[in-house]
Amino acid sequence: MATKSVRIDEALILKSKERRFQSVNQYLLYLQEYEEAHKRGTYNQVLESHNKVVTFLEVERLQLDRLNETLSFFLEKLDIELQLSQRERDFLERLMRANEKKGTWSYDEKKKAGTTKDGAKK
Repeated sequence: MATKSVRIDEALILKSKERRFQSVNQYLLYLQEYEEAHKRGTYNQVLESHNKVVTFLEVERLQLDRLNETLSFFLEKLDIELQLSQRERDFLERLMRANEKKGTWSYDEKKKAGTTKDGAKK
């Protein structure tokens, strides 16, 4: 088995003695384990932050979905003409088009949301 010798810096030798390690190899092993633990901690922190953001976005999506259902129900039951600003009209139009693409809402009164062409539920 071939071994390879590596020149170790004098500062590293002094630091290992200062920290009371029995050998420079032990000190290097300690530094390697410390670096790996630090990287793992950083990765876990990033993963935790990502999971929190994804959870927040999912909750927001669910709230908007419920808001859409409620608004739809409200408009159907009251059968009123809303007086909306152009910005509000644009927002509702985008929301309605997105839900129509998903199949959860329809402009056409004859076509029920969530059903196929033959009338069966999806």
